[in-house]
Amino acid sequence: MTLLAVAVGLTAAGASAEVVLAPSVFRNAQLPPDSVTTFATGCPLGYLAVSGGIFKPADGASLVALRPTAGTRGYTFRIGNPGTNPRRHTTALVACRRLSGSGSGPFLKLTPVRRGPIVVPPGSLKTAQIDCPHGTAPAGYGVDLQPGRARSNESFDGTPLSLRRATADLAGFSFAVGNSGTTAKRAVLYGNCLTVVRPPGAAPERLHVKLTTFSGPVRAGTHKVVHRCAKGWIPLWTGFRIGSSAIDVAGAAAVNRGGSWWVASEAPNPTLVDLQLACGRLEPS
Repeated sequence: MTLLAVAVGLTAAGASAEVVLAPSVFRNAQLPPDSVTTFATGCPLGYLAVSGGIFKPADGASLVALRPTAGTRGYTFRIGNPGTNPRRHTTALVACRRLSGSGSGPFLKLTPVRRGPIVVPPGSLKTAQIDCPHGTAPAGYGVDLQPGRARSNESFDGTPLSLRRATADLAGFSFAVGNSGTTAKRAVLYGNCLTVVRPPGAAPERLHVKLTTFSGPVRAGTHKVVHRCAKGWIPLWTGFRIGSSAIDVAGAAAVNRGGSWWVASEAPNPTLVDLQLACGRLEPS
């Protein structure tokens, strides 16, 4: 696969011994047939939910919503399982991050951003951007494909909306939402923007964020793809860009030392897909 990388340095600070701690919190959920299941996953006290994702998708089920929760410490998931499917189970993940050291030292800060509802016309693709505030970098995204519907266990016969692109550059996020239906639908887009805050008198450091895009062909079937951050770098979030309606990214999450994606293809020939991995680390200024 081809690698395309960029990096950004954010004004930050802290002692040279500061490191980013990076646990992952997993949540298994049962998905009854003909229902939408809602559940939340959060981080331990002192950690921020930098990103969230699906670590293990459920065959035939659809992600309806992936939303950062209030307070920046978790994510809410909504997954629909149609009546034609048996009971399934899925595994969601929240990537929790904080700086080591005392409570009086530098700390990570998340700034939530949001856009929408956006209207996606029938049979079309709607693109949208969300900019991060100056001095912050993209750290994780979210989407709600059925805004205003938050009740669990409602009937589910599928959704015509699908997320076709969730990527970032140095300024913010780029989304594309497809609508395969015959009527216009709404969607809400979310982003987390990350920086480091220093107390007065702390020595300057920089938080570097590297965005790497892996471009390559995907064969027919469902495949798990794994890419790792370089040694010393911490995974922050995973993104993707799909150019064909025959391709679907059923799950993506920042975990362990890198990212994992579940890519499903119904195309008879290998089809190109872009997978994006964001990694970060602290360095002296």
